[in-house]
Amino acid sequence: MRVLHVIPSIIKVRGGTSQVVIDMVKALRQNNVDAEIATTNDNGDSLLDVPLNRRIEYEQVPVWFFSRYSSNFKDIREYSFSWQLTVWLWKNISQYDLLHIHTIFCYASTIAMAIARQKNIPYIVIPHGLLCEWSLQQKTQRKQIYLKLIEQANLENSHAIHFTSLKEQQEFEKLGLNVPSFVLPLGTSLPKLISHAHSHLREYLKVPVNEPVILFMSRLHPKKGLDYLIPALAKLIHHRFTFVIAGSGSKEYEAEIK
Repeated sequence: MRVLHVIPSIIKVRGGTSQVVIDMVKALRQNNVDAEIATTNDNGDSLLDVPLNRRIEYEQVPVWFFSRYSSNFKDIREYSFSWQLTVWLWKNISQYDLLHIHTIFCYASTIAMAIARQKNIPYIVIPHGLLCEWSLQQKTQRKQIYLKLIEQANLENSHAIHFTSLKEQQEFEKLGLNVPSFVLPLGTSLPKLISHAHSHLREYLKVPVNEPVILFMSRLHPKKGLDYLIPALAKLIHHRFTFVIAGSGSKEYEAEIK
């Protein structure tokens, strides 16, 4: 069986979805499924320096990279338009038995679903939280128009929507779309244990042995709630602790946090 995962970007600054798709493909290939990734050379504000228009090994999985249109306008840049990806999908999509579409409201995913519909190739969509209430409330008007005019038909013609939590599925059901769905939590690969990591961290941060350490480890994004956490911690003026933020995000949001 051949499965193609389509995602607009697989760089870490775009969040956990990038690592998710790589781990998925690794697991599928370990179970004798011929899985690949098709994506763009998006690298946030710049472009990833990788070979284009051919299959390469990237992070130990087969990936097809295609050129992303680079614009000075952030919203256009992050839409990840790629004419090369469009042409390649049209010519090659029939070679795959199934498409697994990651995220919505972006060019790569939208065009992949549209071409799959025309070529009668089954596809599953994993929205990665983009159909949750919080996400739909961001740039609401734009997303509602996009959903109504374009993405609704793509979603309703999918074989199923893959949610990673029951809450995500329940929030989607409020939209009233007639689409089958299932809940399957994401798997993860446990990293190797680091010997004496606790003491190494305290030494690196110069934190006393008895001082509590509060760790926020996540992609840096407004959705993650730092705007609530930081003011709350500021009220603990009579308590001694070290607050550590471990993660990365867009340059603009990192600057805002600092």
